[in-house]
Amino acid sequence: SLFDYIKANIIDGLKEAKCFEQIGHAQILKKFELTGKIKRTVLGVKITEGSFFSQPNYICTIFRNAEVIYHDEIESLKKFKATTKMVSFGEECGILLKSTNNAMVGDQIFCYKLIPDERNLRWHY
Repeated sequence: SLFDYIKANIIDGLKEAKCFEQIGHAQILKKFELTGKIKRTVLGVKITEGSFFSQPNYICTIFRNAEVIYHDEIESLKKFKATTKMVSFGEECGILLKSTNNAMVGDQIFCYKLIPDERNLRWHY
């Protein structure tokens, strides 16, 4: 029936839905320009809350004056020139995002974990 078709499509869409869980906050202290074939920017940050991860299912959002200016995945995290998968509260690190961005010193950056949305639908008809 048409109802069953609509129900199946809605349920399939919910399976792909993700929620954001904030797990870290940092302030951008400095920007470093990388030169080479592709110009890239590394953000020098200090973690002021939680942790940052360079792994699948983690994403960053950059805010300026309470407005979202950029949303992307972390390509790599560096501590003292060593690549790492995690940086915690109180530490400073370099963040390289997957694509270019227009972040500025003083911007706030948040790290979120993408988690499956556990909602489901109970159908009674």
